[in-house]
Amino acid sequence: MRRIFIIILTLASVTAAIAQTRTFSINGQYITIDVASTIDDYYKASLNGRWTCIPAVLEYAAEKANLSKAQYLYGMSYMQGLDRDRNVNQGMMWLKKAADQGEKEAASELGSYYEEFGQYSDAEKYLLKACTLGGNFAYFNLGNHYMALDNAQMAEKYYKLAINLGPKGQVESIHNLNILYVRQMRITDSLVILRKGAEKYNDPYSQARLGEILYMFGANCDEHPSQKDKSEGKKWIEKGAAGGDSYAIQLLSEIK
Repeated sequence: MRRIFIIILTLASVTAAIAQTRTFSINGQYITIDVASTIDDYYKASLNGRWTCIPAVLEYAAEKANLSKAQYLYGMSYMQGLDRDRNVNQGMMWLKKAADQGEKEAASELGSYYEEFGQYSDAEKYLLKACTLGGNFAYFNLGNHYMALDNAQMAEKYYKLAINLGPKGQVESIHNLNILYVRQMRITDSLVILRKGAEKYNDPYSQARLGEILYMFGANCDEHPSQKDKSEGKKWIEKGAAGGDSYAIQLLSEIK
């Protein structure tokens, strides 16, 4: 039994080694590429907003090598028309293949697309999966899902998780959570969350709206701002304006 296990392991290792390298014809030249490593590089670049994929390599890695990261990228290439004609059906199919293999970004994107297409049950399924897998914007996207369904309690829960756990979407979640609090007239809660955005993330949006609350309502949110509150509020508005927030610029012109 032990010998069989070792033989299988060795054969699997050889197969994996063969599968990792492949020769492609690119611009009239034959180039041997470590497929798995190259896909990892493509994947990392995509997370930073850069598309560096060579179509032939991506197609092979997704269709033949069954690499989940490649399938995610392949799906996104169809959804966004990158290096190929846009094809939503193909894009969703490849994103689903990747997500079902446990690719976190695929699950997050798939859930967001289902949300966009009004397929809310599928959206919730894959957004929850993305949260479990640790997708970058997973908690934020799930907060948006519940916000669209007017489920304020669940939206608040996932926006808070996004702010506290990330790894991305913290600032965006602060923006949307503030909108939710304003709708509910929870000014004190807005003050707390905006201060976090203003101080921790140096976010102009948060600075402008924090400044407005302090200037108009005061630190106690009782509509009786002290001179100290007004002074601090104006400083935050000025900081937001310096950061390019248009609302802060408007406020600054009104309170001068």
